Formats: sequence, C-alpha cells, structure tokens
Amino acid sequence: MKVILEQAEKQFENIPVIIAGDMNTNTFDGSIPSESARMYEIFKSETDRINAPEKYESLFKLVESNGYDYKAPNLPGKITRRKSIDGKGDLRMNIDWFFVKGMSCSEPAVAQTIFARSELPGLEGMEESEGRQISDHNAISGNFRIKD
Repeated sequence: MKVILEQAEKQFENIPVIIAGDMNTNTFDGSIPSESARMYEIFKSETDRINAPEKYESLFKLVESNGYDYKAPNLPGKITRRKSIDGKGDLRMNIDWFFVKGMSCSEPAVAQTIFARSELPGLEGMEESEGRQISDHNAISGNFRIKD
C-alpha cells in the first residue's frame, strides 16, 4: 500500500483520490488453509476483527497518515468476503475498502452477491440461480463528492 500511496501522491498531487478494492485486511495470514479454519472459530468471539480491523492491521494508520479517510466511506462491521471452511460454513471477513482523499462520502453500502430474485422486482425465470454465489466478495458502494 505504501507504494500505491506514493504513486498516487506523485500522479495526482492536489486532486481528490479514491483508492478502492480488496485490501486483504484479513487480520491473519489468509494464505494458510489451516489458519483460515482456526480463525473461523476465533472470529466468533473476537468480533473486532470485523468491526475494528484497524486494531490488527497497520494499513489503516498508514492511509490516515497520508491524508486518506476510511471511516466515512465504509460501513462499520461490513461483510465483504466469504471464505468457505470445510465442514463449518463461511468465514466472513471485512476486507474491501474505500480510502478517500479530498472527497466526502455519504450512503456507504454493501450489495450482497448471493443471487436473490426477491431483490430484483419484475425478474422472470432464473429460479435455478436462487441462492447461488455470484462472487466471493460483496460489492461496496457510496456517493462521493469532491470537497470544495
């Protein structure tokens, strides 16, 4: 992230910037399968891993120290990633973010990416898609405005 912030400062000096995407704020090493299974249990009691990941991830201090806001453009405690854990269910994580500089954000939201016909009024057919996971990440959105 440090390199991205440095490049954004060079390329977009003095103009508003949005940095967005999967920031891998798992609060643990997600590349180790056994660690994901272990964290499935830990996340049940350590809810701050979703609600306050800045306690575990230095990324948030880094973006704030570079003038970016992550609190206003993101819903607190949002779930943006589901990782299936064999025999247990889904490990739910908060890893997709907006970081904004020189902008304000209102109405941050998360759109579920599990297909639900009930959320699409007037849609005919597609019964076979009901409940199907379209993506392992939920989509995030917000209304952004350049600050005066």
